[in-house]
Amino acid sequence: MSKPYQTSLDMVGEPLPPFLEGVPYIHKDYVDLGRPKKVVAAAVLYKGKLWTGRRHWDIAVEMEGAGEISDAWAVPEEAKGFIGDTGLFMTRKAAAATAIRFGQIPREHTGMLTSEHLW
Repeated sequence: MSKPYQTSLDMVGEPLPPFLEGVPYIHKDYVDLGRPKKVVAAAVLYKGKLWTGRRHWDIAVEMEGAGEISDAWAVPEEAKGFIGDTGLFMTRKAAAATAIRFGQIPREHTGMLTSEHLW
């Protein structure tokens, strides 16, 4: 299955395709990307750009270094999420459900997902 855009870590800071620009999050049922079966990276979707990495803090520091934000602490919480194996950006809550469903974290987990829950 081809993906509409890459999700590799070397895509950090690359602009999203036009059909995703300005979208605060991508709905879990977005047909072209399919439902993920695994959470693969932390992500920040900010001002139409998708930034990925191991930890949200690392992404924020990278964004600050690139001049995208003035302070690493300035990344809005609602911009933080995760990328699934299909390339889908998920909110922390949606990513937690995916990680539970496919055995990446314990079923007893409650609340939002953080990268520390995964790796």
